[in-house]
Order: sequence, then structure tokens, then C-alpha cells
Amino acid sequence: MLPYIWVNFSSSRLAVSRLYVLLLIIINLSYNFLIFFCPVHYIFFPDAASGNANATSGLKIAYVEVDTLLSQYNFCKDLNADMISKEENSRMVLNQKANELRKSQQEFQKKYESNAFISPERAQQEYARLGKLEQDLQALQNKLATEMASENAKNSQILRDSINAFLKEYNKTKGYNLIISNTSFDNLLYADSTLNITKEIVDGLNARYTPVAKK
Repeated sequence: MLPYIWVNFSSSRLAVSRLYVLLLIIINLSYNFLIFFCPVHYIFFPDAASGNANATSGLKIAYVEVDTLLSQYNFCKDLNADMISKEENSRMVLNQKANELRKSQQEFQKKYESNAFISPERAQQEYARLGKLEQDLQALQNKLATEMASENAKNSQILRDSINAFLKEYNKTKGYNLIISNTSFDNLLYADSTLNITKEIVDGLNARYTPVAKK
């Protein structure tokens, strides 16, 4: 006689919810892209009265507010929109499959409790089939999470290359010795606003960006 089988209906939903959290984290990271510039965590500008002003007087320095750049650079916004769309599609697929599995599990439970299976062997076969479906769902979750992480890494590299290529051309005429990235004042304690070239960079990046026509 087939022993009583208890089906854990919450396992699929729990696994799916964990994936959603991971996907949302990935989407959030892909939007911020805080790895584009080599971070300068702290720069100290000596006071001119100290006699050490010459240590930096020969340098031409500027800074870019990365948060502003990422929120206004159209290429970054398009990448982010594409990632959100893919995350939503993944969520839809996982929801559909999880609901189908949960429905099948509930039907199995009812049949088993009402002794509707023609034989213990038939009940065991159905139980094994449902177990395989649950394994397949877990594998799909892992696959989607891996794909999202890979997509995020690829987008980060593409965006970083785009910005670095522009800065290289931009600096041929500007002649800066150092362009610092600043994220919510994490890297700069103070800087004169005249050193802020964020708008120039954003305008230049957007001027040369041509969105890819969607199919």
C-alpha cells in the first residue's frame, strides 16, 4: 500500500519568490552600474596657505556625478527598460508554471485522499511526475537567474566601454589630468562646482547615441 503522501504546495511559491528577489536585485544593480569608473574614494586638496598647494596646482581636475549621468544617459535608460521588461517576462513565465504545478498537486492530493487512483502504482507514477515538474521549475528558476546575471554583466561592460570611449575623445580637447567619479558624495567631501562636468558628459553621450529600432 502506498504510504500517505503529503505534498508541500508552498515550496514552488517560495522558490519563485526567492528568484523574484534575486531578479529585482539584479535589475537594481543594472540600473546603478556603479562600476563604470575606477573609484577614487578620497582625494585631499591641501590648503593653499599650507605651502603644499604646488602639489596639485599643475593638475587639471574635473568630476562627474555618476548618479546623474546614469539617470540621464539615454543608453543607460534604454538598457534599464530592457532589463525590466525581461524581468517581468521571467516573472510571468514562472508564475504560470508555478500555478500549473500547484493546481496539479492539489488535484493529486484530492485523488489520493478519495482513493481515486486505480492502483498504488498509478498514484506513485503521478507523484513521481509531479516531483519531476517541481525539479524542472527549480531548474528554470536557476537558469533565468543565471541569464539575468550574465545580461547584467554584459550591459555593465558595454555601458562602461561606451562612457570610457567618449571620455577618451572628449579629453583630447579638454586636457584633464584626472576625471573623478562621484556617487552621492561617496568619493568627494568637497569640490568647487566649476569642476563639475556632468552636464557636458551627459549631453555629449546623448548626442552621439542612436537608439536601436525595436522590432
